[in-house]
Amino acid sequence: MVELLPRRFVPVRLVPQENVAEIDGLSGEYKGISEWPCLSVEMTTEFAKGGWFYLEAALVRHTGDREARIYGKSGDDVSSAEFQIPIPSNLRGSIREVFYLPSPVISLFWSPMQAPGFFSQSHLLVHRISAMESFFRRTHRVLETLWAVRGSPGKARGGLTWRGAVFHLQDAYIRTARLKIQRYRGHDYAEFLTRHDTIKPVEMNAMMASMQAAEAKPLISLIVFLRDAEPSMLSAMLNSIRNQQYPHWELLLGMDGRVSTECRELLENAQREDARILLEELDAQAGVAAGLNALLQQVQGEYFAVFDPHDLLPAQALLFVAKAVQDHNDAVVIYADHDWIDDKNRRHAPHFKPDWNLDFFTAYDYMGNLRFWRTETVRHLGGFRRGFDGAECYDLTLRCIADCTNGQILHIPRVLCHCRDLDARQASALTAPYAQSGMEAGLQAVSDHFKDQGAHVLAGAVPGIYRVCHPIPSPEPLVSILIPTRDKLDILKACVESVQQRTDYAAWEILIIDNGSVEAQTLAWFETIQQDARIRVIAYPFPFNYSAINNFAVEQAKGEVVVLLNNDIEIISRDWLTEMVGHALRPGIGAVGAKLLYPNDMVQHAGVVIGIGGVAGHVHRYLGGTEPGYYFRAIATQNYSVVTAACLAVRKSVFAEVGGLDAINLKVAFNDVDFCLKLLKAGYRNVFTPYALLYHHESLSRGHDDTPEKKAIFEYEFEHMKTCWGKIADPAYNPNLSLEFEDFSLKRF
Repeated sequence: MVELLPRRFVPVRLVPQENVAEIDGLSGEYKGISEWPCLSVEMTTEFAKGGWFYLEAALVRHTGDREARIYGKSGDDVSSAEFQIPIPSNLRGSIREVFYLPSPVISLFWSPMQAPGFFSQSHLLVHRISAMESFFRRTHRVLETLWAVRGSPGKARGGLTWRGAVFHLQDAYIRTARLKIQRYRGHDYAEFLTRHDTIKPVEMNAMMASMQAAEAKPLISLIVFLRDAEPSMLSAMLNSIRNQQYPHWELLLGMDGRVSTECRELLENAQREDARILLEELDAQAGVAAGLNALLQQVQGEYFAVFDPHDLLPAQALLFVAKAVQDHNDAVVIYADHDWIDDKNRRHAPHFKPDWNLDFFTAYDYMGNLRFWRTETVRHLGGFRRGFDGAECYDLTLRCIADCTNGQILHIPRVLCHCRDLDARQASALTAPYAQSGMEAGLQAVSDHFKDQGAHVLAGAVPGIYRVCHPIPSPEPLVSILIPTRDKLDILKACVESVQQRTDYAAWEILIIDNGSVEAQTLAWFETIQQDARIRVIAYPFPFNYSAINNFAVEQAKGEVVVLLNNDIEIISRDWLTEMVGHALRPGIGAVGAKLLYPNDMVQHAGVVIGIGGVAGHVHRYLGGTEPGYYFRAIATQNYSVVTAACLAVRKSVFAEVGGLDAINLKVAFNDVDFCLKLLKAGYRNVFTPYALLYHHESLSRGHDDTPEKKAIFEYEFEHMKTCWGKIADPAYNPNLSLEFEDFSLKRF
């Protein structure tokens, strides 16, 4: 209804100032040279007389910034006043904002972001709107935000109140803008804990009642190998276990000759006070695996965990584990989230993990310090293996998962362990013997896991990360690389030549799908490039439909594997295709996605998470290309629900099995999201690999969604995805993380 109110279009012409370098003004590509790069807004009568305006724009900032500004001066020659208006954008860079200019306006500027860096933007679509439209739009957002922050502490509300909404609407509206910007900048973990870590009494009582009513109450065992232990930390660990709300546990403590007299007295007192605590003398020369196996022989529980003597369990930890066992009594491995705690008992650096993620786990032991194994399974496997010092738990878990189903590996998305944040001196003394040997042992454990599959395992980009190189049969299967295009010869040529010159994999063909090119240079180049027998140009003389174009091309492809490749891609790593094909040929693998960088070496794609931004969003966007990201997730191979079709490899048979891309409902956007979700539904895993590295000149060929027609298509496809797939909790993500932003920040509301 608001859209039907009278309004008047106001043309906007922007002129870059000295701190903005114009790269391509026609397509809106710029580089900011200093903080708050700005473009002056050419003054018109409409702007000069001030009033209410409505702004729509598309803005991509490679710094990841979410704040723009309109600022200027109002008044007359005698006196003037400066004003500035915060303009937030959503995750996709879309801006839809009401703003007020005080009359008369002397000068006006547009600043797209706070920091220097590259940015690209559509034209600013500005309309003068009525006071009524302004009132309705501002009221809607203020009420929506008030509802979202209900119950939050004052800091989280940013001073936004119901009274303020009624009596000071414009001030409330500005506060909502600042809250949107603040959400991007994140909030501290303490605030998150206040809102989301506390278990409501009703929930706790229900869990306790459920456990008490159950006929079987699993006994849970914790085994602790004690060598060098700090007495006060050891005491805190004991108290955290004895304070568990779930009473059916046992604690087995193994001591060797290096345990101090003070610690020994502490443990003996605890044993006298609580019969669930058992002490075992261990051979100091036997090694860690032997010591753990000696304790394992004494375990009575159905499930057990190895616990560090300096870590802590929150009071509800074992209750959540017992409930998981009650609900899934065939579980083989159970793990939970964890955080870190300093010497002042301040919690920080939470690690919110994905649900079971096989390819991530074989690249990095993400389960952390606390995991539970089924005792019967571990004994059947022979317990802990010698020769894996520092990686005993990783090796054991890899052996456990080899013969169990995905449903037998459970993730509890709650922080159930507080890992002690030892200072550098303590950490060195306690872990130095394990540091190097642990990394080598981890490499051996992963190698053993893949020994029957012919994979070769290498050390990854940082210690503790492993790269699994999967075998490719000989002769190499043919790969068909599909590149849709329409003119844009400069970027297409760069793409094709980079494949020709920087691809080690030999058995490939390129299909260039021409969607109506008309420029003479392009057509002449088509003739020339086909002199390379590996390259064909095929015509698709119909209206642009990304899904239909690729479906058509797959039918023409001769390869066993097809690669969907945007025409604005350039190859960086020579083994990119070898890496992607190695994964695509694995049984059970669906789509394989590459790591894509912007030309300024910031991340454009490193996996896609369902739900971010409403449908799906690229995680780690704008991160530095070599940075590890959230707990190494930007530099490790792993399973994501979705990978981008800008560079996507899949077996041709699998593509056909799920019906290809949706050419009816998803002609432009989200077709790759839908395709990957269909693969998941069919039982396949999708893989992101950081070792296939390419540049992506995003938006250069298709432009921004800034016309009414493009916006209408986007909105239709957006709603179709929500209707078709509903609200999906992405197993590759974590419910404690934000669906507003792509940087693995904490959820807020």
